[in-house]
Amino acid sequence: MTMPFAGNGNGCTADDPTTNGCVTPVTRYALDQAERAFGGLRRGELMRSTGCHASRPSNPTSDHPLGKGCDFFPGTPGLGAQGVELANGWRAAEWFRTNAAALEVSYII
Repeated sequence: MTMPFAGNGNGCTADDPTTNGCVTPVTRYALDQAERAFGGLRRGELMRSTGCHASRPSNPTSDHPLGKGCDFFPGTPGLGAQGVELANGWRAAEWFRTNAAALEVSYII
């Protein structure tokens, strides 16, 4: 079980390790915990790619430009996961559900 986030600050002030952008301190904490749990955020045991900060002009309510949203890909982004990649995606989703309170996760898609 992951320890609860003990910091503060809601702005996009922390370096995003997945892009050249920023994330909130709690998002950065969640990324650090996920990196340990998944064996990396890219080319790891569970995740092949991860991306957080991004402008989303077609979706003005997206959390990504605010540094509050991340996409985790167990396979090639843009392709539907199958087989072991699909299983890894479900494992990651379950890990986030189990640790949602500690990581201050609002939703999982």
